[in-house]
Amino acid sequence: MAALAAELGEVLAAHAAREPLTPGLPLEAARAALGLPDRRLVAALARPPLRIAGGLVQLIPPAAGPATPGLPEPVAAAVRILLADLAQTPFSAPDAERLRKLGLDVRAIAAAARAGLLLRVSDQIVLAPGADKLAAGILTALPQPFTAADARQALSNHPAHRDSAAGVPGPGRGHRAAARRPAPDQVRLVSRPRR
Repeated sequence: MAALAAELGEVLAAHAAREPLTPGLPLEAARAALGLPDRRLVAALARPPLRIAGGLVQLIPPAAGPATPGLPEPVAAAVRILLADLAQTPFSAPDAERLRKLGLDVRAIAAAARAGLLLRVSDQIVLAPGADKLAAGILTALPQPFTAADARQALSNHPAHRDSAAGVPGPGRGHRAAARRPAPDQVRLVSRPRR
C-alpha cells in the first residue's frame, strides 16, 4: 500500500508538471494511472500531503503563506510530496528513480536546497532539513567509537525513523552538524557540535 501511495504522489507530481493550471488530477485518471479497479482505492491512498476534493486528487497547499519561495509550483509540489515521505523515514534518502519520477532533477534539487526546503548531501542525495542535526544527536549518544553498522542500527531504530533502511552519511556533509574524527579499524568518533 505504501508503494501505491508513493506512486500516486509521483503521478500527481507528473500531472502538475504537465498541467500546472489544473487544480488536481481527476480520480478516474489517477485510478487508471495506478491500474486500480475502483476509484475508492485512490481515495484510500490519498493521505497528507494529498487529499481528495471535488473529485480531484490534490496536493494540500502549504498552511501559511508561500512556503516555497521562488520555486515553480510543480517543483514545490514535488518537494512537499518528498518531505511527506521523509517525515516517515528521515534518514532514508530517496533513490534517483524516485527523484526522477517526482520531477526533481539536479537543478530543481539545488533550487529547493537554496530555498531551505531540502538538505542536499550531494547532487542526488537529499534529506529533509534538520535530518543532519537529528542524526548527529543520535550518533553522539552512541558509545564512542562506533562502527558504520552501529550507526545504521541506531538510526534505523530511532523513533523518528519508521523504516529499516537508514543511510549512514559518509565522510562528506552528513556529519557536519557534529565533528567527525577518524579512528582506526573502521570505527567513527562523533563529538558534540560546538555552540
